[in-house]
Amino acid sequence: MSGHADAFDADRAGRWAARLIPPGHIPDRDEAAGLVEGLHRAADRARPLAEHAARMGPALDTAGRPEPGPVLVVDRAGWARAAAQSMVAMVGPALPGGRSATAQLAVALAVLGTRVLGQFDPYHGDGRLLLVAPSILEIGRAMDVDHDDFALWVAVHEQTHALQFAAAPWLAGHLSSEATGLMESLAGAGTDLSAVLGSAVRALRGGDDVPMAAMLDDEQREGLDRVTATMALLEGHADVAMDAVPATVIRSRRRLREKMAARRSAGGAQRVLRRLMGMEAKHAQYRDGAVFVREVRRAAPDALDVAWTEPAALPTGAEIADPAAWLRRTRP
Repeated sequence: MSGHADAFDADRAGRWAARLIPPGHIPDRDEAAGLVEGLHRAADRARPLAEHAARMGPALDTAGRPEPGPVLVVDRAGWARAAAQSMVAMVGPALPGGRSATAQLAVALAVLGTRVLGQFDPYHGDGRLLLVAPSILEIGRAMDVDHDDFALWVAVHEQTHALQFAAAPWLAGHLSSEATGLMESLAGAGTDLSAVLGSAVRALRGGDDVPMAAMLDDEQREGLDRVTATMALLEGHADVAMDAVPATVIRSRRRLREKMAARRSAGGAQRVLRRLMGMEAKHAQYRDGAVFVREVRRAAPDALDVAWTEPAALPTGAEIADPAAWLRRTRP
């Protein structure tokens, strides 16, 4: 296990992050009501659009079409509290204990929370979808894009994640097992997980960072590779779905992609985390995962369906970079 005397305090991390995070634009009551209503409407519209664009129908049928979880429109503080709870549900006692680690995670969540637009959380009940209202509003304005189009575009991405976990009921447990195993292996090898969190915080703040991969042995590096490859599939697939929604539905779709690509290339949470892992070139999650999905679909429209059947069917890191190798392994 983690070897820490004190269990990680998710509630405290969430509370501290909620105090630290800049709240962003604070609307008046009427504006807030309209924003919340509009985001709920976007989430409702997005689910069937995501199912069609992500081609999830057959996989959902196989899984018995589970009922969708709730959609919550939250502020940044609400997202931070939910993210801390989700992290504990995912990796549990493998998290380092003590006030220092709690404070470091709180700072990391506070920085990330200004950039996160939405999140599907599979570790709360049967899953819940969070849309971060002030960030969707502010980032949309900063990119100078149509608010309604942007809200629907983001919602399609997050609803695709909801559909992935619905189609693969084993996926949340698999990711939890892989992440927990990696962290427990690190702790068992004497790695200071609080130091890893500290490196993450420095990276998020734009300071020097030590790639996590440099701290790992070969077996641990393989575990990290499996997690990042799975995340590349999930994020790339969701990005492909966003871009597959017809332009008659999201009229500014092409402009949204151009603006988001420029924003990601300039920085952001995903790039920081990839850099921290030492895999910026190998696992650019959105870009490489999207290329993988498109190449697999070119081979056969239904070729990706097998990925949702069992953990052994997920692509490895090498296969994300070489979709033909994954197709040779998974198709008769």
